[in-house]
Amino acid sequence: MATSGAKGAIDALGLIMTAGVAAAEPAAEAMGEAVAREARAQLSRSSHAPGTPSPAPPGEPPSMITGRLAGSIEVKVLGPGTVQVGATTAYSRIQELGGTAGPGGATEVPSRPYLIPAWELAAVEAYQVALEIISEAVSLG
Repeated sequence: MATSGAKGAIDALGLIMTAGVAAAEPAAEAMGEAVAREARAQLSRSSHAPGTPSPAPPGEPPSMITGRLAGSIEVKVLGPGTVQVGATTAYSRIQELGGTAGPGGATEVPSRPYLIPAWELAAVEAYQVALEIISEAVSLG
């Protein structure tokens, strides 16, 4: 039996809150997957053979040699509404941010970001998919 008045409104809000919280984790995962797809796309924009100079200019995503960097991109849900997207190869961070590498830091590696641009390009899609998941979960119809 439906309850009306203030009690009914409070009950309905409680159901909406519960459903929204339950949907936060799958919504975050869907957002992360959208970003991961775009990061993989960023990493497949150009390629080159091992031992040859990279055609990717500084500031652009690194060119693919083996595909290991793109293949190492993972999405990890840390909790409701919190997701982490990143690559697990040993060289993923220096490609994104740049820095020194090699013996004694002899080589300066320019930044070739792929995760930050992926977020910027996928943000609208990520928000839309999360909104759809949460909206469906809290629908009382």
